[in-house]
Amino acid sequence: MVFSCASIKGEAMSADPARMVHSLRAWLPSGIALSRADWSRRHRAITMLGWAHVVLLPFYGFAQGHGAQHVLLECGVVATLAAGAGLRALGTTARSLMATLALVSASAMLVHFSDGVIESHFHFFVVVAVISLYQSWIPFLTALGFVVVHHGVAGQIAPGTVYNHPSAVEHAWLWALVHGVFILAESAACLVAWRLNEIALEGERSARDEMAGALRELANAQALAGVGSWEWDLATDVVTWSDQLYALCGRRRGEFAPSVASFVDHVVAEDRDRVREILDQAVAADGSLEFECAIERADGVVRILHVLGERSDDGACASRLMGTCQDITERTTLQREIEHRTFHDSLTDLPNRAMFLDRLDHALAVSGRTGSRISLLYLDVDDFKTINDNLGHSAGDEVLIALARRLQTVVRDSDTLARLGGDEFVLLLEGTTADAAALVAEKVLQQLHEPLDLASGRRVARVSIGIAVAEDDDLPGDLLRRADIAMYAAKRQGTHGYRVFSDGMHSSMTARMELESELAEAIEQDQLVVHYQPLVDLVSGAIDGVEALVRWDHPLRGMLPPSEFIPVAEEAGLISVLGEWVLRRAASDVRELQRTLHSELYLSVNVAPSQLDSELVSTVQR
Repeated sequence: MVFSCASIKGEAMSADPARMVHSLRAWLPSGIALSRADWSRRHRAITMLGWAHVVLLPFYGFAQGHGAQHVLLECGVVATLAAGAGLRALGTTARSLMATLALVSASAMLVHFSDGVIESHFHFFVVVAVISLYQSWIPFLTALGFVVVHHGVAGQIAPGTVYNHPSAVEHAWLWALVHGVFILAESAACLVAWRLNEIALEGERSARDEMAGALRELANAQALAGVGSWEWDLATDVVTWSDQLYALCGRRRGEFAPSVASFVDHVVAEDRDRVREILDQAVAADGSLEFECAIERADGVVRILHVLGERSDDGACASRLMGTCQDITERTTLQREIEHRTFHDSLTDLPNRAMFLDRLDHALAVSGRTGSRISLLYLDVDDFKTINDNLGHSAGDEVLIALARRLQTVVRDSDTLARLGGDEFVLLLEGTTADAAALVAEKVLQQLHEPLDLASGRRVARVSIGIAVAEDDDLPGDLLRRADIAMYAAKRQGTHGYRVFSDGMHSSMTARMELESELAEAIEQDQLVVHYQPLVDLVSGAIDGVEALVRWDHPLRGMLPPSEFIPVAEEAGLISVLGEWVLRRAASDVRELQRTLHSELYLSVNVAPSQLDSELVSTVQR
């Protein structure tokens, strides 16, 4: 137990000196080298002080009665050291040592010329304080060592040149140590000032490094975000740009002087006057500004910037504007592309239904105010389903694209050509009468006489066109509906033609729509009947077969022939359903007829082209 306590006590005692050394080191200057700029400023002043001694010491030596050779020889040593301190070929440490030796040698000369007068020794104290400005241990310790060695060695060799009292003359080394102690006492104050200065410099350097790091991070963030910052001093008209703003404009710092005028010069011509006006208003008013403009970089590339700024006021006087410029080219391009896709047909790149209805609504509003006329052409490709069925949908797309290009050669800049969907196009003509619209329709038909160039070859596209003229208080849907009715009227009279809407067409279309609805109901409720025309063998007079002929027993209009409802079925998409119903009914009736006549009969049924598909055989077999 005693051994353990002793061991612990010994460890504690050995630890205390270590802590003391550590604490002492913490308070001693670290000797961190000054920055090149700080060292240069201080070294220049210290060297000039050395040269001042070179100039003034000879006068003092002569005044004390020393000979010229003696004075100039000793002052020559100081001059040589001062000259060495100015040699740029040497490093900073060597030049600091040269300047240190020049000053302490000048102190030694001053003591020597004054025959060791005690007051002259204070010059050493001043020099040591000056040398501490280097904040380097090598020159500082060299100055301290020089004082002790000079007092000791010179005090032994020529004591009268160092001391002027008997005790110091007899005990030169003792008094050299006494002077060293005094110098060390002064050095303590210098070291404290040195250390405090180092702490301040470390804090300043740390703050500078943090600021530099923050600026680097800001620059990196600005580069990543495409944001540059600027500052405009309103009093001096001086403009400052960040590095990223130089980059946004395709410029380099140092090769270009930023200013308000030079920024405006970068703005494209069509935006320039607007930007000038915004900047003038910002200075005259509250100073806030926000706008977008296109600029042309030094390399000719056009970019779009979003500019944001705020005014910073000093008291009642506006001092500066500060803000940012962000490159929004990609974002703006994407927004424009999204907007374009929203209002344009993806296949033909023509305005789509949404854009067309917006323009039609606007045109009708203008027409209501001004009394100008509006005409609408409604185009539908004839037999487009046949093209898709026979050649495929890609061929159908080709036809639509080529047709859109051909139609664009007919329209004026003030007209709107749009694709509503499928094979339907519309052409809005502002300030156009029905007669003028008919001329445009004829021009369209004439243009389409020339075959379209497709990948599968040249093909003629035929269209049916309906024309309607806007009436007072028309809504977009009203005008579209009338043009659509006229288009169907054009289809019924034959392909590749046009019709102008008339009131009779509306009643006819209404009746036709009612007939379509009634026909669908008639098929479902078995209101159709099949008549059979016998096919007779002229030689034998026997009935070989029958031809099925469908009729519609309409509850109000009586028996209707095929000519009145077959075209309706074809346009309404009911022809396949109607054809299948006729096949089933005829097959059933012929089986009954065969049993009655006790003979085989063949059956003839007319089918629509749309029924001639792979399912027809299985339909007949059923």
